[in-house]
Amino acid sequence: MTGATGTIGKHIADNVRKIEIDLNKDFVLPLEITPKEEFTFIHLAGKVGVEAVSRDIDLAFKVNVISSRLLAEECIKAGVKKFIYVSTSHVYQQSNELLDENSPVNPTNVYTKQKRTAELEIIDAFRTRPEQLVIARVFSVLDWGTAEFTLGGAILKLLKGEISNLNAGKDLRNFLTPRKVANILTEIATNTHLSGIVNICSSNTISVADAAGRMLEEAGRPELALKIMSEHSLNPIVVGSNQKLKMAIPNLDLQWEPSKLTS
Repeated sequence: MTGATGTIGKHIADNVRKIEIDLNKDFVLPLEITPKEEFTFIHLAGKVGVEAVSRDIDLAFKVNVISSRLLAEECIKAGVKKFIYVSTSHVYQQSNELLDENSPVNPTNVYTKQKRTAELEIIDAFRTRPEQLVIARVFSVLDWGTAEFTLGGAILKLLKGEISNLNAGKDLRNFLTPRKVANILTEIATNTHLSGIVNICSSNTISVADAAGRMLEEAGRPELALKIMSEHSLNPIVVGSNQKLKMAIPNLDLQWEPSKLTS
């Protein structure tokens, strides 16, 4: 796998071989991959978020798109059994309907456009062996200890008094914790039936206000829920269907359960 130090990757099991990539260097793969037996590869590394990509769009394109394609090609040469590319639900076109794997795509910012381009490049690399590829579109991730630019980071800032309020309380999402997403990716890696685009999301839809309120209550500061603004963002509804995932791996736990806040 790549991306072992990221929000999701740091929760992947220790027995998975980690390939370190310096995302701040102007690098291009291929990597030398010489496994001793059939292997599955999880590609998590990348420049994540609009702000990070916008700092250097050309470098981000090399990291997120060009290197992802070359990594896929290198894995094919090495005899990969399954390649899992971790993408985002935000490549989908904005909709008030439940998003399934066949829903239209329409990425609207520089980050999601690169993720969609990377999807297409990797799909093309596996065009003669599509059964070996999984494009895992991860929906909203929420827990303590996530990046500052995420909702989890904003909730922690509110708790510490670093911001005065939390926006977009009316937005609807399907949340999972990073640890649960990591566990799901590991299950997908060992599943022989799943291929193509797969949504990774919880079974329940919840508002940002309710999710943040639950975390604040468990942190002992329920009164801060009054600081959550009752408004929508530019993406008010991003909720998905996980039926394809559930049919392939029926016993998955797809409920959002945030961890306990530690000091």
